[in-house]
Amino acid sequence: MKQLIAYVRVSKREQGLKRNGIEGQIADIRRFAEHDGFDVVEVVEEVASRTLGVDKRPMLAYAIAKAKELHCALVVSKLDRYSGNVAFIATTMEQMRKDRI
Repeated sequence: MKQLIAYVRVSKREQGLKRNGIEGQIADIRRFAEHDGFDVVEVVEEVASRTLGVDKRPMLAYAIAKAKELHCALVVSKLDRYSGNVAFIATTMEQMRKDRI
């Protein structure tokens, strides 16, 4: 079975403490994984603004490194959970492609 790392993020500490949005993101990713034959190896959660780079989001950096180590997919429920910056998305996706993530 193919493996994936799930990355889920909320912007505000209150959302993270109340778990708003986290469960929905995880459920969406688990449905996708089940439907498409993936095994969710790990769910990585973070409370951080989508405007921050990888260097300011330690859990995103961890998720990318783990996916690289396992040579598996990194999945988010929606692109805005990853970033709001199209250039950031394109740049990191290209790097992940080179790293075979």
